[in-house]
Amino acid sequence: MWQAVRRELARLEWDAAPPLTQDLVSDWGQTVPSMVAIRRVLGPVFAHDPLALLATATIGAARTTGAMPTVAALLHDVRAALADVARVMGAASDDDRRRQVVALNHVAYELAHWVRVRTTDDRAKAWLLAGETALDSAIHAPADRSAIGVGLAAWQDALAAVQPVQNAPIVRRSVALGHVAILRNAHALVGEAWQSGALPRPYSEALLGNLRELASSPGHPEKRIRHGDLDPRSGRANRGAAEVHGYVRLATGKVVRSRKGIDVVSLAKLG
Repeated sequence: MWQAVRRELARLEWDAAPPLTQDLVSDWGQTVPSMVAIRRVLGPVFAHDPLALLATATIGAARTTGAMPTVAALLHDVRAALADVARVMGAASDDDRRRQVVALNHVAYELAHWVRVRTTDDRAKAWLLAGETALDSAIHAPADRSAIGVGLAAWQDALAAVQPVQNAPIVRRSVALGHVAILRNAHALVGEAWQSGALPRPYSEALLGNLRELASSPGHPEKRIRHGDLDPRSGRANRGAAEVHGYVRLATGKVVRSRKGIDVVSLAKLG
């Protein structure tokens, strides 16, 4: 049932003169619901599901202000093929549904990567990378999500929700404080895993070093809070909400991509 979808994916790569859209991110925003619809047919879609994370990341990319449109091949035929899959998916058995979820994640990953590498705006590209990373994790490291994984999913959702009002000083400060809390919690959990022997020393040292390096970087929100740059009571000029929001999102993505070690700790505690 996925043959037609994969045929359209191949045409995106090799068609010499495909019909073009002037706004790839907008076209992608119309395509993601087609995949979410298939996922809903296969079972409940929770907030930490990779397709739900992809939808959130797409919303964030679409809300990026001032982004230059990207000219690329139209995804209309891909959407039509996905709609055909959704129509026949309801008859799948329980075992087959699990296999179809895997197939859907692969297709979504290929599409998300195709869109992300062609998107010209770095801020929209960063949002799309978050969705692609969620799918990559689901494909290559299938496991039950830990409490931290679910929390990071909710954090990504919150970042997308506040983007339209990111100029408000209290929003900038709240986002920065949230990022600081994530880094501190991650550092503490990895340290506990190292001490308990749940993680090998070289891996733990490298991960802790990355977290400390991120926390000590010149643009890190904790330093900017300390110096008043993000304090709404401060008379200093802020560096710009978009820059702060983008930095926090990229930094959070770095923690998400390093979450294997963090998940080990959470699962050990829950188990």
